[in-house]
Amino acid sequence: MNIVKEDLGNQALMLKVSVVEADYKEAVEKALKGYRKKANIPGFRPGMAPMTIINKMYRRGTVADESYRMASKAMLQYLEENKIEIVGEPMPAENHPELHFDTAVDFEFQFEVGVKPEVNVDLAKVEVVKYEIEADAEMLSSYKDNLLRRFGKLIDVDVVEKEDAVSATLTGGDITVDDAYIGLIGMEDDVRGLFLGKKVGDKVEVEIEKLYPNKSQRAAILSLKENELDGIASKFEAVITRIRRFAAPELNEELFKEAFPDGSVKDEAGLNAHVESKVKEELAREAQAKLAMDTRKAVIDAAKLTLPEPFLKRWLVAINEGKFSMEDIEKEFDAFKEMMSWDILERHYLKEAGITIGNEDVKAEARSLALMQFAYYGMANPDDATLDSYVNHIMANKEEVRRLYERVTENKVIEYLDSKIKIKNKKTSAKDFAALVNPQA
Repeated sequence: MNIVKEDLGNQALMLKVSVVEADYKEAVEKALKGYRKKANIPGFRPGMAPMTIINKMYRRGTVADESYRMASKAMLQYLEENKIEIVGEPMPAENHPELHFDTAVDFEFQFEVGVKPEVNVDLAKVEVVKYEIEADAEMLSSYKDNLLRRFGKLIDVDVVEKEDAVSATLTGGDITVDDAYIGLIGMEDDVRGLFLGKKVGDKVEVEIEKLYPNKSQRAAILSLKENELDGIASKFEAVITRIRRFAAPELNEELFKEAFPDGSVKDEAGLNAHVESKVKEELAREAQAKLAMDTRKAVIDAAKLTLPEPFLKRWLVAINEGKFSMEDIEKEFDAFKEMMSWDILERHYLKEAGITIGNEDVKAEARSLALMQFAYYGMANPDDATLDSYVNHIMANKEEVRRLYERVTENKVIEYLDSKIKIKNKKTSAKDFAALVNPQA
């Protein structure tokens, strides 16, 4: 086989692979004999059909398959031997000449490949800001209230206030629902205002769509299917039957034993220190996440990688098999370019730093994820057996393991990059940091 390389510009190459009959003949004959053994053709015993019939039925397709397979293998070997690194996958040339497998014996297969750009970044000149977020009194108070809320209880009260839980009998048209739950936390002000100051026995006229904006919740409350909601009355009467309010627990020995069974917190001073420590941990994680995002963007910008854009767009259309048009690809291509650029950089620095990712790294990340999830649901210190069981559950999910592997890989590369680039430390308030992260809010 002979291969000719042609530069197409825009970081793309054409590889023309010439295949002659001698290259594929043996493979074709072997394949046809295999077809003959398996062929079940009327009038002939299995495996005894004449080769003339087998050739007529299968030769053209077999020649096409085997010659293409030979060409593809030679093309990939050429890339490897010549150390040509690519992005995307090789594709048949856009204007590939027609091949006549029924009459010709020699063929030229044309492949287009996108060439991976070289990475050449002076990391010492890349600069990012690392923020130290200062916790304010409001944040500490909010965290403390949320922590204590797990150990509080609902008590009956006489008059509705803005964060109460109301039970009511709802009546609208021919529908009556007893003991319907109406939670005022998070409710729109105009609807909440209808209940404020009301007492047990008072009646409130409400629009059911505003009281329960979520369609599935509305259907559940009314014991209907979602597709049955359109025909019901909008106006409902709510007769209040009960009003309950969250009462924070007393800060006593009993609470501290329940909330901190390991004895790490024994009084309010210890509780305040615990809250401050946890808030600082959360803020440090947020700051680290922004640093990682900013490092990634700064290195991408500094690298200025030139990608084979026309080739990649055509490749994206091809691999998505009609799901996206070229117009769709064009709209999302900037985001794809950033993703592709980072993938190239990540692989480059993995190799440069000699970073390897093992199963234990992934398992440690799974353990960290599990601890955060337990903490979210109020289990700050799960026992080893419970934690190990949950980690094993995560590790049994191949898709989850893949995501964890990607996260560990990125974290290790970012850590390496942060050791090479210039980082300026800056203190900021939680409010200002939030505006940096989400300027649209």
